[in-house]
Amino acid sequence: MRTGFLLFFAIVAILIFQSPTSQAANKVVVVRETGHKMYEPLARELNASGFNAHIIDAPDDMDLEQVARRENASAAIRLNLKGKQVEVWVADRITGKIVARTVRLEPGGEPEDSIVVLAAVELLRASLMEIYAVKKPPGEVAVDESTKQFAEPAALPPQTSKKRISLHLVLGGGGAFMGSDTGFSGHGHTSLTLELYEQFQFSVVGQFPFSPHELSLPEGSVNIYPFYWGAETIALFRETSRRFRPILGMGMGAAVFYSKASKSRSFEESQSITLQTKEQSVIVPIPYMKGGFRFQATELLFLRMDYILGISTEKTRVAVNGRTVAYIGRPWMSVNLAVEITLW
Repeated sequence: MRTGFLLFFAIVAILIFQSPTSQAANKVVVVRETGHKMYEPLARELNASGFNAHIIDAPDDMDLEQVARRENASAAIRLNLKGKQVEVWVADRITGKIVARTVRLEPGGEPEDSIVVLAAVELLRASLMEIYAVKKPPGEVAVDESTKQFAEPAALPPQTSKKRISLHLVLGGGGAFMGSDTGFSGHGHTSLTLELYEQFQFSVVGQFPFSPHELSLPEGSVNIYPFYWGAETIALFRETSRRFRPILGMGMGAAVFYSKASKSRSFEESQSITLQTKEQSVIVPIPYMKGGFRFQATELLFLRMDYILGISTEKTRVAVNGRTVAYIGRPWMSVNLAVEITLW
């Protein structure tokens, strides 16, 4: 029996000495205004959001913070309809401030309750979000758990981190131009590419001919097969659309010009190194610039088009019976269409 009396007095003491601010933590009052009834759907929305909302009457000249304090509420909201706009006022005792915003109406239009209610609720949320700041607000009302949930900032979507390193294989083909005397030829193109941070590429590249550059002369014909191996660096620019990225880079490599004549021909360089046999080859360094674009078709597959502009560092010429019939490698130009596959 004595235990029951002690429990009763303990409950009474808690109810008597409970802090008024803790009772106010979840209470929000909406001031009733003449000329509209937007306060009614606002109170319903606040109740649905987890607050204990009440519609009250208050003098127009009473400060809104005084209204909240008089009603022992954590916040007070007032909606003022003035001409073609609605002023939304929020006195927030949890963060200790008064905030306002204006909802403008369309010319000749009536205020839409849903728009005004949303503006008021979001203004209250924006004010209460300060409780998550590093420096806590100097409010006079303690925040409760339901208010914390209401004011919690929306979680940001997970950021997809850029891959630091990835390995790609490029396979394709195109056409090459080695000078006006030799015209165009078809070739295959391949490269093994190391990509860093989805921004830079370092590649080992190669080209091999599908068809030769052919020189037709009265003395016969000479077929020239260009092979190329080298290394290049490419920068991938920011996306101009969702998956389209321009590329620009530079490279350095060596071209191997393999010649095959139907009759005895000479194939020589500017240093007077003469090649007298029917099948000969010469190696020429070629620096170049590369441009183009890359399009992401799937997560692991890209389509790309690029062009190469280069020039051989040595003046290489084709001579027949001591007579120069063509210069090759100045300029060196090619256009490639390729598929880029992510291996890792």
